[in-house]
Amino acid sequence: MKFNNILLIFFVTIVTFSFIISNVNCREFDFSEHPNVQVLSSKNINSFISSSKPSVIVYYGKIADQYYEEENNELLFGVLDLDTDIKVKNSHLIDSTPTIIYYKKGAEIAEFGGKKTRSTFEKFLENPLAPIKSSTGPGSWSHIESQVAHLNVRNFSSYISNHPEGVLVMFFTAGCGHCTKMKPAFGEASQIAIEKNIGSLAAVDCGVSQKVCEKFKIESYPNIYFFKDGKNVDKYNGDRSVNSLIEFLENNNNNNNNNNISSNSNKKSKKVKNEL
Repeated sequence: MKFNNILLIFFVTIVTFSFIISNVNCREFDFSEHPNVQVLSSKNINSFISSSKPSVIVYYGKIADQYYEEENNELLFGVLDLDTDIKVKNSHLIDSTPTIIYYKKGAEIAEFGGKKTRSTFEKFLENPLAPIKSSTGPGSWSHIESQVAHLNVRNFSSYISNHPEGVLVMFFTAGCGHCTKMKPAFGEASQIAIEKNIGSLAAVDCGVSQKVCEKFKIESYPNIYFFKDGKNVDKYNGDRSVNSLIEFLENNNNNNNNNNISSNSNKKSKKVKNEL
């Protein structure tokens, strides 16, 4: 493959991966020189991500992606050329390159999003479940300080499943004026929710991830749904203020605590009866 664009150069260290950006003109990169980086295809990708060790795969194409590595015993590192393996592109719903995904025991855990720098990549590997940052574009939230996770057709299900405590998801479009007005409050609420440990907030751009929005029959914006234990359990009908959003999550959290107390009481009662 010829490389004539900005290169993403990954360094895999004994503790973590990191990368820097460099320029290299028209050359081919030989992954065989780096045996700890596995070159993947549709034939071996499933066995690779099903390993007992977590793994990171970089899906690349014509953009010049160049990788270096050193020994790492905690994480598997793989690369896959989407230009030569369309099957994987379709089955794993990869719509752009480079795309970097963290897997664990066969399941996608998180996608590395946002600005691609050495420090942000290191932070991602330290905590793959941290909120997924917004990319640039018409629907970007990059100008808003928040802990909102930005989801798409590929990472939506995995994020919801990995946050069983509860996720409040805002479905929006870039051209929606009401959505734009609500973003600051939603962003502020996301930070408070993380601090109070009462759940998390996420957003889906329906102009980009139409399939997700079609699944939940989203026809107006913004539309907010609450997901718990991986399922859509409620629609948020409160006002679009920080206080109302937090109150909704707190009420849900209190209900969880009450249910847990009731469940524990029933277990203790049954235990006493059995002992008698």
